[in-house]
Amino acid sequence: MTKVICCIPARLGSKRLPHKLMLPIQDKPILQHTISQCAKATKINELWIVTTKNSEDDEIEQFLRPNGKAKFYDINLFRGEEKDIISRILAVANRTKADIIVSVDAEQPAIKPEYIDRTIAEIEN
Repeated sequence: MTKVICCIPARLGSKRLPHKLMLPIQDKPILQHTISQCAKATKINELWIVTTKNSEDDEIEQFLRPNGKAKFYDINLFRGEEKDIISRILAVANRTKADIIVSVDAEQPAIKPEYIDRTIAEIEN
């Protein structure tokens, strides 16, 4: 069986709109909407948030795991260097021994799960 992971690079240090991932849409942060949409994709085996080691991104970890336990969904967290998104994603891919890696920008709260599944199906075939 093909192992598929979804990595969502996320950080709060945007220069143009700081903390944008935590801005609400219908009373939920943008990040939560993106995670929810990715979680609906049936071909994804594991969801990962890949963020930075920066202290400002501690808020992301707190949001995902208040009191140390997952808040919603079965989501994993990896923290790495801010300037190297690819190394964060590859570290997760190596750790999980993923066959297919899907990367979804955290700023995509309206991403369609069926598009994710269709893309994965194309890669598998």
